[in-house]
Amino acid sequence: MLRFIGEEFATATFSPGVGQIIGWVVGIVFCLLLLSAANTAIVAMIGLLYMMSRDREMPRQFRQLNRHGVPMWPLVIAVGLPIIVLLFAANFASLAGLYAIGVVGAITVNVGSCTFNRTVGFTWYDRVLFGITFVILAFVELTLAHTKLDALQFVLAILMGGLALRAYTLKRQGLTTLTVTREVAQMVTPDLLATLRPHLQEGQKIMVAARGITPVLSFAIDEAQLRKATLFVLYVKEVAVYYTAAGTPLGRAKWQDDPDELYEIKKVWEHCTPLAEALTPKNETDRHPCIWVNTYGKARVFGTTLGHGNETMQRPEYLDLVTRGLLWACDKLDENGKPVSTINESIHKSVISRYAAPAQVCSDDDKGTCSLVPYKPETLAPFFSSGAFAGLPVVD
Repeated sequence: MLRFIGEEFATATFSPGVGQIIGWVVGIVFCLLLLSAANTAIVAMIGLLYMMSRDREMPRQFRQLNRHGVPMWPLVIAVGLPIIVLLFAANFASLAGLYAIGVVGAITVNVGSCTFNRTVGFTWYDRVLFGITFVILAFVELTLAHTKLDALQFVLAILMGGLALRAYTLKRQGLTTLTVTREVAQMVTPDLLATLRPHLQEGQKIMVAARGITPVLSFAIDEAQLRKATLFVLYVKEVAVYYTAAGTPLGRAKWQDDPDELYEIKKVWEHCTPLAEALTPKNETDRHPCIWVNTYGKARVFGTTLGHGNETMQRPEYLDLVTRGLLWACDKLDENGKPVSTINESIHKSVISRYAAPAQVCSDDDKGTCSLVPYKPETLAPFFSSGAFAGLPVVD
């Protein structure tokens, strides 16, 4: 249309030859402008899809880059969609309708955002001007939607397809949209990290252990504010332990009823055999091994993440677990889980030298020489469960 207007104006002013030249010049100039606009739209579409994928609102495949560093699938969509439109467009009028409803709609949304966004420092007369422009463009957009039904159908199809893909991605990512109060929204600000960063000064320090927002924690917060002290909060998380190696049916844990920290084991390595798993009562599908055995070459490895609480370490079951785990790692347990008879003196002698009361020990590997200290195995009770060394010989 612009080419036709330029050609007719030049013909009427100068001559038909000049009119044809002016018409070609106008056509070439606006062709380059349209190519530039199309390139801008393609780049914007690629960036939009890529950033939404980074925010986990679009499929993660949209983050894959080609060897030139350009997102592959957004590039295919941004280039392929206009090609499909050009191939199936019935005539020039339909293309003009798509262009008009798209451009006017984008400008309307942009101007409307400037009008109602109070976080931007516009003056009141700027907002009045934006508001008037927004109303006019909104009526123009409604007119185009009413008169260009094919363009409206195309816009609605693209809009619903994009929203459906976003909803599906959010569902796969486990994300949801929540409506919160203004006070809660104001707490989540870009400078939240700076406000939460502690300004520590030398002075009193208070530590409190709590399982959540409890009256004890509230009292500790008030006390720390009163004393101007630094408050350290230790979050206590209850775990339940299930023995998996013996095929124990799920249910309440048999002995681990005390609160204990749960370390998340992200990967179980090859040749590792979990003996017990830990889980939280609120999510019994999220299990993590807490007792396991492994091998490294010819060596045996016993490991556990339990034992962070005094209540746990004082239990006979836990002491028996660690005792037998150490004995198993040393290959000193028989097939029934009992200590083998060859460990009686060597185990006692090595432990007594560090922990036990004075003792007298005779062993086969010291050429019959006995140390000159009295010994009773009961002195090992704080370190090994009772009965672990039952029946071992004692030299008094």
